[in-house]
This record gives sequence, C-alpha cells and structure tokens, in this order.
Amino acid sequence: MSVEPLASWSPSFRNFLFRFFVVGLLTSLVFGIVPTGLREADPLAFWLSLLIVCLISPLLWGFVFDDHVKWLRHRRERWVLYPDRLRLHDNDGLVTDLMLHEIARVKTTLLCAVLIIRADGRKVVARYLAHPGDMARRINAALASGGGRP
Repeated sequence: MSVEPLASWSPSFRNFLFRFFVVGLLTSLVFGIVPTGLREADPLAFWLSLLIVCLISPLLWGFVFDDHVKWLRHRRERWVLYPDRLRLHDNDGLVTDLMLHEIARVKTTLLCAVLIIRADGRKVVARYLAHPGDMARRINAALASGGGRP
C-alpha cells in the first residue's frame, strides 16, 4: 500500500536569479550610490555610475556575496510532504525523511526559503522555492492536524 503525497516543491531557477540580483543590487547600492549620491557630482558621472551600479555591478557583487554554488547543490532537490513525514530527494539521489513529530516550527525567510526547526534545535533550510509560503502553510497544517505523532 503506497501513501499518496500531500504536496511537493522544488527549487526555482527564477527565484535563485532574483535572490542573486537582489543581493548584488543591495551591495551595489551601499558601495556605489550612497557615496556617489552624498557628494556633489557631475550629472553625467552620476548617471553613468547609476547605470553601472544598477545594471552591471549587481551581477559582479552577486558572485562575491552570494554563493552561486549553493544553486548547483540545491537545484535538483525535491521536497515531498506525506501525512507523517517530509521527504527530501537531494541532488545525489539520496532520500532523507524528516518525521513530522520531529518538527517544532516552520517559517518562511527572506528571499524564497523555508526554515524548518526540528524539536532537537537543528535547522533545515529549503532554498529557492517558487512558493515558500505554501510549503510553510501546508507543513504547519499537517503539524496542527497531528500528522506523524507516534
């Protein structure tokens, strides 16, 4: 007898690019716009620096301050919610089960991630999800319904 999954989620390349660009843009704004905007600058130099900071520099700073290798490690992950467990299929083809009774809290974080806090205090992060709020909501609903209680 097989148990049907309640829901499943996988990382989205679009969300990875969004996070990558936001990290790069924020870093560019701090290092570029703030110092340039605080002093009286020649308008042409200001607009050229604005163009560089907003379009080109985020890609460079994204590589410096965001770990693009994480995308390579997490891009093939698949999270599947069953009535009694949350199953992770990772890049290496390994399957890890996290029983629902082992989960203390689930919450969303900035930039498309879900933080799963286990009862023993350890944390697991599901990254780059297309719908992180949906994942957190469904897991919390499964926890509230008493799923996975021994």
